[in-house]
Amino acid sequence: MRSEKITAQAKILTGRAEWAAGTGRGVSLTCPECGGPVAEIRDRAGLRYRCQVGHGYSLQAILVARLQDSERSLRHLASNRIETASLSEVLARQAKRDRAPALARKFRAIAKGCWAQLAAIQKLVLELPDGNVSAEVRHAGPRK
Repeated sequence: MRSEKITAQAKILTGRAEWAAGTGRGVSLTCPECGGPVAEIRDRAGLRYRCQVGHGYSLQAILVARLQDSERSLRHLASNRIETASLSEVLARQAKRDRAPALARKFRAIAKGCWAQLAAIQKLVLELPDGNVSAEVRHAGPRK
């Protein structure tokens, strides 16, 4: 366990040293973990990406992280729409009890819009690719 922790710390320090030494080429990507700038490093190990803090990724790992982040954001937005619609419905009922029909209609319209937005968000979530392309990439190989 201790040796794994030391190895992980060494990797982070190596990443920081690479960043500081400028051995990587800046690319227009940000670290999925910390949001910092990412450098592309090409060496004997191949092509890899490392942020200034030391987080390291393959290009495919960055893609998977972005897809997961998109799904998380959409699910958060879906939850927000459900809560907003529910609150609007409660307010519509309250306005109706208070004999404020115009206000009740306004709150019902807000709820209806939120439910429609929720359906669109759920469709987007279902359409997100999962990023699990490693098997396809390995088996694709060169075309003959």
